[in-house]
Amino acid sequence: MGHGDAIRIVRVAEIRALREVSNDYSRKLQGMGERIQIPEITETRTQLSGFLSKLKDAESETVKRASNLWQAKIRTEADIDRVLGEVESLVSAFENLPKDLEDLQLMRGALKLFQKNYKSLSEENLSWGEFETLAEEIRKEWTTTFGDEELPWPPDKILDGFIQDISRRRKEISTAWIDSIEAHAEAILSMPTNEADRFYSRVIKPPPAVTEPHLKRAAVVARKIEARLETLKVEWLLEKFKELPPKIRKDFLRQAQTLVEGSMP
Repeated sequence: MGHGDAIRIVRVAEIRALREVSNDYSRKLQGMGERIQIPEITETRTQLSGFLSKLKDAESETVKRASNLWQAKIRTEADIDRVLGEVESLVSAFENLPKDLEDLQLMRGALKLFQKNYKSLSEENLSWGEFETLAEEIRKEWTTTFGDEELPWPPDKILDGFIQDISRRRKEISTAWIDSIEAHAEAILSMPTNEADRFYSRVIKPPPAVTEPHLKRAAVVARKIEARLETLKVEWLLEKFKELPPKIRKDFLRQAQTLVEGSMP
């Protein structure tokens, strides 16, 4: 195995141990070189110096990666996954170095909680009221969980970023829905009863992410459909009748007949 291969697989603790052993060996070679002029000693010292330099660079690079976590930007689920992956890698790299692991383990716990809560806030079945309530519950939970812990990412700032990112996506869903509704509404006046009825059901049952302004626009469309259905009332009632189970149809017909007979002079 070459020196480069060794550096790729050893952990920081192993790198430090190798550097210590190599430095000691280098000092011994230096002493030997001062007493005995042998070309092989000089060549070995040169190779060892290069190996020590690679070890130092490998450790510096790993330490730099850990330091960079303090500047990491976290706003989206992809950000969490990326940073968490780096933290997990560094936890392995700093194995058997408890002092170095303290911050990394705190970061890992925070990121896993961020990940869990981001998924909760992204649930599409949440209404806007439920979304806002959940966000405040998470804010309180983080305040209790993290307390005075020093994290690279201030929890309040992270949560605000999550809220903005998820709110943007929710608004995109709302916009796409109302645009589709209003585009379809252009054909209301020519809709047959069954199509108008289906469209009406769609309009009055919007996705939870639809915003209040878009609900108001949808209400305008709903009134247009109601007006169209009013002109097709008999056909509409027949469509509703067709949707009833057989037993309820019979009951309906019997009651309708009784009502008709009761209204006759």
